[in-house]
Amino acid sequence: MFRTDLTARALYAEGAGIARCWPAAVAVPAEADDVGVLAAWAKRTGAALIPRGSGSGMAAGAIGPGVVVDLSRLNAIGVVEVEARRMRVGTGALRGAIDTAARARGLRFP
Repeated sequence: MFRTDLTARALYAEGAGIARCWPAAVAVPAEADDVGVLAAWAKRTGAALIPRGSGSGMAAGAIGPGVVVDLSRLNAIGVVEVEARRMRVGTGALRGAIDTAARARGLRFP
């Protein structure tokens, strides 16, 4: 689940802004349970976890010297409850995909 090679670290050393900070490692969980395993490991070891979505933020919130956790694989769009006006999406789901799923059911994502 962890990658510490230079290529992986370089890919996650910056976001959309100009800031740059090499992470110690990169983790790309395949399912939600993997995030729990990472969180438990971080608690035991004191490691910093840095959650990352698409890396499009300009404020450098998705980069840092800890372990970058790329959540993009957790992008499932599940149940859309039209009457309740809510939907279940994975933490890595992109805004465009969420809006498309909502519009397909007559809803709109802001």
